Amino acid sequence: MNTIRICGICWLSTLCLVVACTPSDADTAPVCTAGDTQSCVCTNGASGEQACADDDSTWLPCECAIPEPQDVGGQPDTAGPPDVPLPPPVDTGTKPPTPPTGNNACEVDADCESKCPSDATMGCKCMTNQQGVKRCMAQCETADDCPTHKNPEITLGCNPNGVCTKKAGEEQNPDPPEENASVLANCQNQVDCQEDGACPTDAPIGCSCIETKNGNQKCIPLCDVDSDCPSSLSIDMVCGTDEGHCIPDNSGARPGPD
Repeated sequence: MNTIRICGICWLSTLCLVVACTPSDADTAPVCTAGDTQSCVCTNGASGEQACADDDSTWLPCECAIPEPQDVGGQPDTAGPPDVPLPPPVDTGTKPPTPPTGNNACEVDADCESKCPSDATMGCKCMTNQQGVKRCMAQCETADDCPTHKNPEITLGCNPNGVCTKKAGEEQNPDPPEENASVLANCQNQVDCQEDGACPTDAPIGCSCIETKNGNQKCIPLCDVDSDCPSSLSIDMVCGTDEGHCIPDNSGARPGPD
């Protein structure tokens, strides 16, 4: 009898355990339907969206959109490249033309009205000489129109261009002067030009030993203006402003001293 009771109690206990462990309908009910979505709150406080799992058992994690970078309102960088200093100007080696100087220098014909020799019967014009310098040149049709040169040994003649020049006078008077002492002295160095008689006495700045275009070295008078060039020489000379010494002038008569 006792054995039957004990077996009955064990059977009832086992039945209770089976009933207690069997899932109820509430535990197996779906939480959501697959494919459904709902809004959710992201960790940063923004709104997101979550979907139902395929087995309807749960909602998947909240999907949050990645925030776009905020426009802080700054202005775009419009600054250009840093200032680069310009290179220095290139020296081409050419010098600007030197304005003409001297008693017969000119720019226009009107400049020659007060610089033309009084015995130049046809007057003077402002012309460019062989050195590229503008000078007042006596005009002529014949040698009689040319003024008297201040060096009595020089006779001016009328060249084919209607300009009084020493060269034209030499062609009309081919005989050289009896004495050819008034010429440039030869030299080997500057000391030679300091000897007595080597430099013309009417060269106020003195002379320098300079090689000529012919390759000869001569005691050439130095100058700042035309009036520094001596008139005692057998050649007519003007001041070469670029050279700083007297150079031959075939452009015509120089005005006499004031």
